[in-house]
Amino acid sequence: MSAAPAASACPARRRRAAERVRLFRGAGRARRVITPTHPGFAGRPRPDWFDSVADLAHAYLELLERLDLRNVTVIGFSIGGWIAAELAVRDSSRLGHIVLVDAAGIQVEGQTIADVFSLSPDQLSALSFHNPAAFRVDPASLSPGQIAGRAANFQTLAVYSQKQGMADPKLRRRLGRVTIPALVIWARATAWCRRTMAAPMRGLFRRVALSSSAGRSHGAARAA
Repeated sequence: MSAAPAASACPARRRRAAERVRLFRGAGRARRVITPTHPGFAGRPRPDWFDSVADLAHAYLELLERLDLRNVTVIGFSIGGWIAAELAVRDSSRLGHIVLVDAAGIQVEGQTIADVFSLSPDQLSALSFHNPAAFRVDPASLSPGQIAGRAANFQTLAVYSQKQGMADPKLRRRLGRVTIPALVIWARATAWCRRTMAAPMRGLFRRVALSSSAGRSHGAARAA
């Protein structure tokens, strides 16, 4: 494994953060791993004008430049996959690879991304997990602060993505500019953002490989 750094662009929730630590623990032995928290998540400040995935992409490009990192592998889950793709189409000079896991952001003809903002927690879990019961959180077990934090995170996600329907209609036409290798991973049980969206992406990137996570789902793949 090369000594190049790896950066992850993932939505920041407390439980997800713990899962990311486990996921990247092995990679961290040979790489520098950076797992940023997006502005507005986990109580982090977010300027009013900072309200789009494009803003996030530019911010992370500036971060890579400030840290003078090169040959970076950017791994993005869900909306993080959208951010990773936006990074690559804007400036891949500091990137080595991108990995998109159950990525939002890319519109594929004949396929739709579920409106997650209209779903109840149980409905969202049913679409996100192969075994929803294993990941269900009893609302009664949460403190008022935890409930408020989860609501604030979801509101921040809406700021970044709801007005675009979790996708940028122009992004798919720009992916042909990406010359670095891309790996697209889709969980076979994913329902909120359908697995059948993965195969058409083969023709959108110049250098792409597809993979699936057997028997897992959008959420469960993260926790593996």
